[in-house]
Amino acid sequence: MTLLQESHLVEKIREWCKSSHQYSTMIGIGDDAAAVQVSGRPVTFCSDLTIEGTHFDLRFSKFDDVAYKGFARVLSDLAAMAAMPLGCTISIAMPAVWTESERKSNLELFYKGALAHALEFQCPILGGDLSTSRGPLVIDFAAIGEARPASSLWTRSAIRPGDQIYVTGKLGGAAFALEELQAGRRASISDELLQRHLRPKPRLDVARRLAPCSINGAIDISDGLLADLSRACKASYVTPVLEEASIPVHEGASLRHALHGGDDYELLLFLPEAWHGCDYAQNELRHIGAKRIGYVEASKDFSATF
Repeated sequence: MTLLQESHLVEKIREWCKSSHQYSTMIGIGDDAAAVQVSGRPVTFCSDLTIEGTHFDLRFSKFDDVAYKGFARVLSDLAAMAAMPLGCTISIAMPAVWTESERKSNLELFYKGALAHALEFQCPILGGDLSTSRGPLVIDFAAIGEARPASSLWTRSAIRPGDQIYVTGKLGGAAFALEELQAGRRASISDELLQRHLRPKPRLDVARRLAPCSINGAIDISDGLLADLSRACKASYVTPVLEEASIPVHEGASLRHALHGGDDYELLLFLPEAWHGCDYAQNELRHIGAKRIGYVEASKDFSATF
């Protein structure tokens, strides 16, 4: 890709993304770095790679689907920290085998999806990088967020014995949909579950609603309930005890999909035991669709038990 070609693509991307800018955007695409105005609250940074063949398959996903999913992955990390987005950058390594025409058309469709997500979740697209790859399509989404209020950051390392484990929605749907697509059984997948795989939604609504509340820990579910639950509990030296019958599973999916499938992007919340008997707290949890699935106890054995 020549410098002239890249300059033309960057100018087009700047035009596409300008409408996503917010009050906090000082400098967007076009300078050596973007700039955002912060308010003195804690600022969070996170980055997620979205790789063809690992996180998406172009036999099933369109380029705007890829943008939705990549955006959801990084915004889900912000949600798990109780942070709201201030902006993101998107860096793309395009396969070298793409023609100039394919670069233009594929990027235009990709940024159509990215812009829709940016506007929906009020996350300005501030810049990024363009390059080529001898391998598959590789995209890096990097986001900056802000904790609101300042004391609300959720972590994985402050979970305490006795905390109750809640999950913010049904699990397994995305993994089931992918499995069916790979087996050539598209007709067996409901539209809802197909969207769970292609266009997951980050639970920023949960972070926004519960940020002021006393929550001891949280983690987003990207690699499967058991894998991500284990990560959080290892960080706090506790052991989870799951109640199998309480785990919410999407219709059509199985417990196996829910436990191991991944790509759900729901949140696991670790709540003080006092939440369990509080009517106001339970009403808040019902509002976001959260369900209790177990508790944690003190232990050096990090394997989940049922």
